[in-house]
Amino acid sequence: TWVGDLVFRLTSPAGTTVTIISRPGGSGNSGKNFCQTLLDDDAADAMSIGSIASNGPPPQGPPYTGTFKPANSLSAFDGENPNGTWLLTVIDSFAGDTGSVRAFCTAARAAETAASGSATAILRCGGSGGGRRSKGGGE
Repeated sequence: TWVGDLVFRLTSPAGTTVTIISRPGGSGNSGKNFCQTLLDDDAADAMSIGSIASNGPPPQGPPYTGTFKPANSLSAFDGENPNGTWLLTVIDSFAGDTGSVRAFCTAARAAETAASGSATAILRCGGSGGGRRSKGGGE
């Protein structure tokens, strides 16, 4: 299938749903493959996932690798407990096509505390194994 046919919706354990990718580049975008693609609202210089194209060099052309802003803000998840089951729903808007999601991860980071300067990052992956937690500095 083409990435321009795809809609990705992420649902938190609390039931909040955000459309994170919505027919990127338009329905005529015949590009293929998201590879190590990160969606981050806070990435200041990142282009929107919606501005990718069918051709050209990455990251704007396929394979779509690197950091992009999602179709809709992830701030809808702010304040929610990240623990529990997250659901990724992928819709191919063109009948008759097939494709697969081989792996997908969510990462949440708790707010930094002024006293310790550290935050806890939680990474959950599907398709290729379980999740893992890491605790690190304020980056």
